[in-house]
Amino acid sequence: MVDLFDDRLEITSPGGLPKGLKEDPDLSASDIASEIGITTRAVEKQLSKLKSSGKLKRVGPDKGGKWKVIGKI
Repeated sequence: MVDLFDDRLEITSPGGLPKGLKEDPDLSASDIASEIGITTRAVEKQLSKLKSSGKLKRVGPDKGGKWKVIGKI
């Protein structure tokens, strides 16, 4: 897997997660968690915050869908 997340702390910042998803929109919460060394649940919380703020959207089904980053990062 390509290292899309330069620093573990970057994922917890508002722009860290979208940067990685913009590079590889097929990533799952589990893939992201494995890559950066945090729990899947922690990633899911960040994804949920980004979706509710309108910065991230899931296109397609839960399995096989992609992430779409909305607006600038």
